[in-house]
Formats: sequence, C-alpha cells, structure tokens
Amino acid sequence: DAKKGQQYFNSAGGCNACHSPTGDLASIGSKHEALALQALWLHPGGRKGARSGAAKPTVTVSLPSGKSISGTLDRIDDFTVSLRDADGHFHSFARDGETPAVVIHDPLAAHSQLLQKYTDADIHNVTAYLASLK
Repeated sequence: DAKKGQQYFNSAGGCNACHSPTGDLASIGSKHEALALQALWLHPGGRKGARSGAAKPTVTVSLPSGKSISGTLDRIDDFTVSLRDADGHFHSFARDGETPAVVIHDPLAAHSQLLQKYTDADIHNVTAYLASLK
C-alpha cells in the first residue's frame, strides 16, 4: 500500500529527515524495478559492506597531543584505526582502549539500525511508495 508507505516514510520511519521524494528520490520508481528498489533502501551499502556509489564513513581521530586527523575510514578494530585524509594520504593509529579518541560518522547507519525495527508490512509499503515515485 503506497499510501501507508508514504505515511511511514514521513512519520515512524523518519526517512524524510534525510530523503526527499522531490530531491534525491525524484523519479526513483522509474529507474528501478520494485525488487531492486527494496534491496537499495534496505541495504544501501550493497553486499558485504561495499559502498558502490554510496557515501563512505568518515572518522576523526583525536590524538593525546590535541592534534586531530579526519578522513575516510579505511579500517577500524580494537587495535588500530586507519584512514585516508582529504589529500589521499594514509594514516594508521594504534588504539589502546579509548586512546586515541575516535569518532565515526556513517551516513548509512540509520538504515542499518532500522533493519531490526521494520515489519514485513513496513518494507512492502515503503517499497510500493518508492516505486510510485515516477
């Protein structure tokens, strides 16, 4: 039900906080089949975390000296964090607990967090709504 999908998009789903049917989603229903649309909005990063065309996470590493370095996140685990800065230079830092301080901004995090909250009806209704945006 596209109407219910539109309601969810603009209310409980919170999709309209980042997306617009007249902006980034304009005519999306004419660009993709419904099944492909569903996959795109449920998993915008693609398979196995690949971000084909999607915004990649960025990171700011704040060193104990007070210096901060920001860029595109390359890798993070309990022991290291690495990134590429705006000039394309690679930086890697050893981690020891909370040192250095690391702040990650992932523009697709909301999609991942909502996956656990969607009902089947939400998924089908939002997909119907997106498919109607011709």
